[in-house]
Amino acid sequence: MFNVANHIRACLDLIADGKFFLVQGMKKDYICNDSYNEEIFSKVMVLKDAPNWNEVDKFMEKEYMLAWLTYKKSKGL
Repeated sequence: MFNVANHIRACLDLIADGKFFLVQGMKKDYICNDSYNEEIFSKVMVLKDAPNWNEVDKFMEKEYMLAWLTYKKSKGL
């Protein structure tokens, strides 16, 4: 049996591991569809207590700009 990840899961795993250089451009190059934003944002928010949260947050802000900031604000962050 093999584990298989879609593009979103692969990107989220790389973000969680702090490998931002490998996932840079994910929104434009890999995901290419804003309809996945809610799913991605909610999964990234699970990392808010991680030691590298500041780096994750900066990466997401760079990738998703206002959409990420608006999402964070809606969650009280």
